Amino acid sequence: MLISSHLNRYRQTILELPEDKMLSKAELLASDLLMQRSGMLEMFYAPHNEYVNPAAKVVIIGIRRGGHK
Repeated sequence: MLISSHLNRYRQTILELPEDKMLSKAELLASDLLMQRSGMLEMFYAPHNEYVNPAAKVVIIGIRRGGHK
């Protein structure tokens, strides 16, 4: 079950990312994945925890800050 509509909004951009190499920071912080900006703070979409399996036996919860500029 999807818990938000964000995955549908960013699906095409994600599908267009190269699959055959490690992605660079610039590729992951693409303007097409920018959700919001406030001053120097930027929030980019990452498809983490977008899908919930109601029958799951393990739950992983976490938050991580972004990389340094």
